[in-house]
Amino acid sequence: MKGFTLIELLVVVLIIGILAAVAVPQYTKAVEKARISEAKVLLKSLVDAEDAYVLATGEPCGTYNLEDLDITLPGTIKKESGRTHIITKNFEFYADECLESSRGGVSLDFYADRIGKNYSVRVVGNGYGGDKPGIFFCWQEHNEAAPCQQAGAIKNADGEWIFQ
Repeated sequence: MKGFTLIELLVVVLIIGILAAVAVPQYTKAVEKARISEAKVLLKSLVDAEDAYVLATGEPCGTYNLEDLDITLPGTIKKESGRTHIITKNFEFYADECLESSRGGVSLDFYADRIGKNYSVRVVGNGYGGDKPGIFFCWQEHNEAAPCQQAGAIKNADGEWIFQ
């Protein structure tokens, strides 16, 4: 009767362990990238709905209350300080910071805070002279680079972390 020796079994287990050590981090990155893509799609929908709101009402900054927008997002609605937050399994979406840009216009920023992680996906509203509309930034507290790097963001020429 032929069988495997202990050495042969150990070699097979070692090879499987090495493959798992390489594959698991890549799998984790791919999953996080897919989640960020989900946030980008929902943020883009919010920006478009906010543009329609601005055109309909004439309010330069749109609205911080996401319920005012003509859009239905998946998730649970949470009210906080007069603003609406939408909470999904992976992100908390909200509007914040209506800022005047260097070009003289204003725009509303939208955020998707990654639940359980230390970063947010941020997009500046389209218009009205806003700086860098349509770019998805990685925002992290205390200007730490590690959360954005781990999420797959890259540093652009201006030193900002962005998602491509």
